[in-house]
Amino acid sequence: MSGTALYRANMLPRLLRPRDRPTTVPIQLVIPTRDFCVTPVLSYGVEHWTRRIQRRPIDAGHWVQLSHPEEVASRIAEFAHRIEDGSRRNPDTARPI
Repeated sequence: MSGTALYRANMLPRLLRPRDRPTTVPIQLVIPTRDFCVTPVLSYGVEHWTRRIQRRPIDAGHWVQLSHPEEVASRIAEFAHRIEDGSRRNPDTARPI
């Protein structure tokens, strides 16, 4: 099965009838601003699901992890360290990041 067929089989039913599944887990969205397949607008509205979200745009296309690996890795590491440090200072994991 092709990648496109997998997207269609898995995404369409969930887009038409999404379940309400909020989370308190901290979320970071690394958003390639020039992605023609998964456009930045697809991240709009995610605040409905979590209060702990951070958007990190990158001037890159769809394969951002290949074109900008150091920048992606750096953002992930910074996010993880900040969350880890914050959890040591404040046991309240539901606070905004």
